[in-house]
Order: sequence, then structure tokens, then C-alpha cells
Amino acid sequence: MALSLLQSAVQSISSLPGIGERSAMRIVLFLLKQDPRMTSQLAETLQRVRTEIRFCSQCGALAAGELCEICLDTTRDPALICVVAEAADVLAIERSGALRGQYHVLGGLLSPLDGIGPDELRLTPLLQRLQQLDRAEVCIATNPTVEGDVTADWLQDQIRRLIPDTPVRITRIAHGIATGGEIEFADSQT
Repeated sequence: MALSLLQSAVQSISSLPGIGERSAMRIVLFLLKQDPRMTSQLAETLQRVRTEIRFCSQCGALAAGELCEICLDTTRDPALICVVAEAADVLAIERSGALRGQYHVLGGLLSPLDGIGPDELRLTPLLQRLQQLDRAEVCIATNPTVEGDVTADWLQDQIRRLIPDTPVRITRIAHGIATGGEIEFADSQT
């Protein structure tokens, strides 16, 4: 019974991204050695994260309510929208302190091999936001990978084609990140 329960815990933890079976086993064994209050607090915190954090209805970033703190911040420029693939990218760019605009999370990158096409990305809400502005700048901040570059090119074409009446300046994030790298792991100096 103990071994099957242990294996079940290892399988659950190893299903998380970036954690293999060996790492999962180390985590489970570590948790078994800890004070039971610590594991209870961890479980409670994870449950609260799952039930209390959602995606912002405007930009798609992480939020505790309907809108995230960034969308609610009236000091940010709503005409400067940084488009990223995932909510984690918002956190990485925010750590740099370099953006005083807002964000739009696509929810992924185009990847036909993984079954992610244009319909799976959050393009329509972005176009709706842009149409409400007199002018806008969209900074596309996708990872410098094949999928990131294809998505950026596709996004630029869609914006120019679908909202020709709104003057939109489209820029790309500087490529201080190595090809194949990920924005999530960039430091504030990059």
C-alpha cells in the first residue's frame, strides 16, 4: 500500500513540466521528512492558487479578480500593448521594469505539429482592444524560436489586415535573448 501511494505521488508530481521521475521522487521523499504542517500548508496554498487566481478578462495575465493589477493601473499607457505568448512572460517582463504599457497574452504560439493553430490563440480580444484606440503601439515579445517568429509574423499580418483604419506601430522585442531561449528565464539586465 505504501509503495503504490508513493508511486502515485511521484506520478502526479512528475506530470508537472520540467520535473522528471527522479526529481519527483526526491520531492516526495523530501516532503515525507518535513513537519506535517509544512506539507499541509503547501497543499492549502496550491489549492488557494488554483481557486483564487484566474486569467484577466482583458489581457489574459494572472489576476485575483476580473482584471489584473496591470490593467487596473491607470498610470500605464493603454496604447502600448506588449503581446506575449504566456502569462509567465508577463511576470518576466515586469521583473525588468522596462514596460509602462499593458499586455496581451496570446495563450500560446502557433505550432501546427502540436495542434496549435490561429483559432487557439487570443487574437480577437487584442484586435478589439486595438480598435478602441486612436493610435497604438504593439510590441510583439515572443520567444526567438521558430514558433515565436512564425507567430510574430502571423500576428503582424493579422493586425495590418484586420484593422487597417487604426494607426498601429508594430515592433518586436530586442533579441538580447539567445535563439532558442525563453523570455521567462531572462534577467533584468537582458
